[in-house]
Amino acid sequence: MDHRGLPHLRCKVATFTSERGLSMKCSGIACTQDATWRAQVVRKRVMVDSNDGFCEEHAKRLWESYFSEQRKGVGTVYDIPGAAWFEIELVMAEYKGYSARALLREVGSTRLIFFPIGFVQSCELYWAVHGTPYNNLTIHAALKKLVEHVDGTLSHVLLDRFNPDGYFEAYAIILRQQEVIKLRIRPSDGLVLAMMTKLHFLVAEEVFSKMDEWGKWSKW
Repeated sequence: MDHRGLPHLRCKVATFTSERGLSMKCSGIACTQDATWRAQVVRKRVMVDSNDGFCEEHAKRLWESYFSEQRKGVGTVYDIPGAAWFEIELVMAEYKGYSARALLREVGSTRLIFFPIGFVQSCELYWAVHGTPYNNLTIHAALKKLVEHVDGTLSHVLLDRFNPDGYFEAYAIILRQQEVIKLRIRPSDGLVLAMMTKLHFLVAEEVFSKMDEWGKWSKW
């Protein structure tokens, strides 16, 4: 426990040693390489698997396997003009280079969207899908409470455009009386916000018209 009485929470993505301090090995069949990546597999916003570590090659195979699946995303369709609801399915995080990436699938469709995220955000997503009491003390929960304190409502997160400089942009949409407030936010933070505060994460249809530019992130 730390000095505030909270359990000391550590991102398990970065835990690649056994209790004896030995490097963990890749979970791939018959693979003897050290594990440098950890996969967080999520369905319906619940972690279904996060125990497997992978070497570079097997991490690549897992990532690429999601692009060959013709499986539809699960969830209740949230209808909003010009946008589609996506749910997170996979987070891959590398503890040596402290890099990470997220993959989301459209609810009721096979479409995917994917982008790099910060290593810190991969840790925050880890705790978000575990639903720990600690989540109520995060900056994301504090933002929601602040908005509600001024009689507003956090409605949803919208990933709305691909910037020509090579990155996605998003909004947190706030409703207050008759006003719609668009708070610019990084997609990775928006994804954590959506998970922490149970918001919908939407992607504007316009984003897919630029897929020839951001589709490169599908490559390992």
